[in-house]
Amino acid sequence: KNRIPRKEFTTVVKSARAYHSPYFTLRIRSSYDKEHHFSFVVSKKVAQKAVVRNLIRRRCYEAVRTLFPALKISIAAIFYTKKEATTLRYVGIKQEIEHLLQKSGVMKKD
Repeated sequence: KNRIPRKEFTTVVKSARAYHSPYFTLRIRSSYDKEHHFSFVVSKKVAQKAVVRNLIRRRCYEAVRTLFPALKISIAAIFYTKKEATTLRYVGIKQEIEHLLQKSGVMKKD
């Protein structure tokens, strides 16, 4: 899997650049190896029920997985979910993630 290991999490947070949207905050930096690594943080403030938090997280991981071919460089990215993201369906989540990755300059132009 392409998740950020716990031991690398603080390193990524400290040395990453931040990008914001109404639904997510993205912390991103170049990867510590040659692969893409992503993590999604969905706190209890965003959704009280674990079922909802896990649903959001699964949708986000799937959206990112489909965007792998469009990435220019190997990156380590952490997406912090905001409360408004609970209203999004899969398509909306994918569009928001794609927008943030384009804003950060790591996606190839179509």
